[in-house]
Parts: sequence; structure tokens; C-alpha cells
Amino acid sequence: LYTDSELCINYIRAIIKERVFVIFAGALSQSVLPQLHSLAVVTAIFIFFNGHKGNVPLLNNYSKVIGIFTDQQSLLQSIRKTRYFVLKQTLAFSLFDHQKQKSTRDVSKDWGSFTWFQLLIDILKQIPQTEQAKRDMLDKCREYYALNKTEMKKIEQFEITYTEDKAIEWYTRDSFVYRLVNKALRTEDVELLYLFRFFIVDLSSQLEHEWQRLYNGKTEILTLYRGQAMLTEEFDKLNKSVGIIISTNGFFSTTKDNQVALGFIASHSDEQKRILFEIKVDCRLQTIVFADIDNYSQM
Repeated sequence: LYTDSELCINYIRAIIKERVFVIFAGALSQSVLPQLHSLAVVTAIFIFFNGHKGNVPLLNNYSKVIGIFTDQQSLLQSIRKTRYFVLKQTLAFSLFDHQKQKSTRDVSKDWGSFTWFQLLIDILKQIPQTEQAKRDMLDKCREYYALNKTEMKKIEQFEITYTEDKAIEWYTRDSFVYRLVNKALRTEDVELLYLFRFFIVDLSSQLEHEWQRLYNGKTEILTLYRGQAMLTEEFDKLNKSVGIIISTNGFFSTTKDNQVALGFIASHSDEQKRILFEIKVDCRLQTIVFADIDNYSQM
């Protein structure tokens, strides 16, 4: 919370690997809005007028502005809705060009960085699942959400009711689990990922179990879709990478319905591209795990 706009902007400028929502008083619109809008990490801007809606000049020129609000309830509803879509779109990509001529050392180094997520999962699976690991994770969650009564109740519910066969169900809820695991994956925060090892291993194991149950031994080719808003810079990099290997830093959610995927990419920013991925998945592959989680999904 800032009362000094310059301090606020300087703080946001120092943020990397995050997406920032900004809520500010409408009276500051003329002086603050242009600067906030120019910051790449700022994903959404909410303008609040206390009691009456002021006049924000040239509002149409600021595509990151989600809306102008005069009551807290409508503001909170808009923040929740926008956060949901942003969370579903947030996923980083790694690229690896196996055809480029490099020394063995360079290739090994790049390949290690490229496959870090799968390597991490493999390592975490070697660590015994213990109640202490669960407590370590929940202690971190309580520390993070200490002032949020709603999430604290969900953490308590998780502690009492969670079992390993409920990992997918919890991951698909709009709760502390989904948000903090994705935050750790997106920022490649190894310390936080280690703290969440208890849950990440359960989730990976349950996905693998579902894959074995539903797809192992089948020969069909599945067509899946994912809608994602992407910064122009990220899109250009991806567009120039046709023919090379792409990896995602996390769990990649898709749908069989392209219209559902399109519903997640109503971009508010002219700095972003609306991307619809069409993905062909060969069920005969033994090197990738995928599962239909419709029966588990809580979102």
C-alpha cells in the first residue's frame, strides 16, 4: 500500500517474473496512469473513485485499465474475475534448438536448463513423503496468507481432509495451493518448490495414475487446445522458434473444446497477443504424462 506514487512505481519497476495488479485512486489518474501503463509487469489496472465516478481523460488509450469503480463490491468482483483468467494463462516456456552447433558442454548446460522441471519432479519423487513435509508446506502457506481469513480456513481444511488421491481436486480449486505452486513454478523458486514437494509429488503421481488408467495402450491422436494471452515479445520469440523443442515450466492445462480455450484469452492489453494453441498428442508416446481431469476440476 503506497501513498507516494513515485515510490509505488519504483517498487513495481523492480519486480521481475511476476504479473502485477494495480488499484489506485481516480484523482491520481492523469499523473500516474501513463507511467503504470508503460510497465511490462503491470497486467491490469483498476481505478477507484470514492463515491462518484470522475472523468479519466483518454481512457480508451489505456488498454490495461479493466474498469472504473465507485463501490468496493464491484471492484472486488472484477479483481477476482481478472485474477482467475490471468492465473489460468500464466505459464512460462523454455526453448531448445537441438540443431544448433554447440560444444558438448553447452548442449548439456542448455538441456539441463530446458528440462529442469522434469528433473526436479524426478528428484522430488526420491524424497520420502512425510507428515513433516506436509507441515513445512502448510506453515509456509499460513505465513503467506496470515491476514487472509478465507485462505486460512482452506489451509485448515486441507490439513484435516487432504489425502494423496485428492491432489488434482485441490490443484484445480481457486485456492492457496494452485496460486502458490504456480508462483513457485513461474518464478523457478527452488526453495519454494522444495517446500511444496509434498503436494507436487502427489499431483504428479495422481496424473500418472490417471494416464495409465485412461490412455496407456491406446493408439489415437488427441487434439487439445489452450488459450493464452502472451506479451508481444514472448510471442515473437515463440513465432521464430518453429521446428525446435518447447517445454513448459509447470503443469500444462488444456481442453478438448477450442471455444472454451478462446474464453480464456479476452486480452485487455494491446501489448499482448491472443494465442490459441492447437496440440496433437500421440497416445502411443511413453515419454509424456497427460490426463483428463474433468471429473476432478473445481474451476
